[in-house]
Amino acid sequence: MYYVTQQLNRENKSLSRQMIVQQAEIEQQRKYTEKLTTVLNKNSQLKKQIDIKHDEREKKLQRHLATVRCAHEPVPEPVIRMQREGITP
Repeated sequence: MYYVTQQLNRENKSLSRQMIVQQAEIEQQRKYTEKLTTVLNKNSQLKKQIDIKHDEREKKLQRHLATVRCAHEPVPEPVIRMQREGITP
């Protein structure tokens, strides 16, 4: 009976140590997850700001292009031919 009690005490101590290690790992993972969440939230906010600026600039460019007379005219064939000749070796 004494031997069984000693064995159970050793197992209990071992399990307690394992539990402490696992709890520390869980806490470390929780902190890491919290940091990742913070970074992802910041990135999401930055992306929204960038998207808004992009949309504003796109609209500004479209307004500007609407006032440029030649912006909507096709490029003349001789100009295209000259460009091709300049690219072709």
